[in-house]
Amino acid sequence: MFISNIDGLLAVKKVLKQKKADYDNRLFLTGWSQGAGAALSAHKYIQQNYAEDFSVVATSGLSGPYNFSHFAETFLERRKENIDALPIFSWGLYSLNKFSTLRRPTDQIYTYPVYDQFASILTPSKKPDEVFSDYFLNHWTNGSDIALTKALMDNSFHQGWKPVGKVFLHHGDADELVPSYNTEDAYKGLTAAGGDVKKYMYPGGGHASELGNFISNTLNEFNLLK
Repeated sequence: MFISNIDGLLAVKKVLKQKKADYDNRLFLTGWSQGAGAALSAHKYIQQNYAEDFSVVATSGLSGPYNFSHFAETFLERRKENIDALPIFSWGLYSLNKFSTLRRPTDQIYTYPVYDQFASILTPSKKPDEVFSDYFLNHWTNGSDIALTKALMDNSFHQGWKPVGKVFLHHGDADELVPSYNTEDAYKGLTAAGGDVKKYMYPGGGHASELGNFISNTLNEFNLLK
């Protein structure tokens, strides 16, 4: 989720050096939805691996899937129901399988042919039971798929680390795509680890309806930290 962020940042820094431009290592990260998850995961990765190159001042995210493990489990709990967001989750699972250590043949996961990420979005149904194989779902449900459980946890960034710099978490409490418990879990987990975290919860807000408030509040918070 965050590797492309790091590659881009390093490339920009290289160009700035070549042009002998004035800059410092202070960094502000932000994003919405998957981008919010990428921003928070990049925050963690940068402070752990690139602390000499960048200093993360703050990260601000809207509607991010920070607790990806919990997010995935909600689909298991509703495996026989129609879920409008299932095509997006299917794409996320395909990406997790391809870019993590799982690398499983897709016919072990899906009930229909999936050869690329585009096919993973074109699900034949919105019911998990009709999109994912019984073998895959049953081993996930009974906890015997340890590798998948680990991969999901490795891609969850809601707890277990203390952010250097501030974190601002924004979410509509009626988000129909990425449930707001992702922000609640991240707020509790990062605060418990000693992080400086501020939460913005927007009553009645959906997945996209609070973009204006998010941008305005993020700019205000970031300007105070310049």
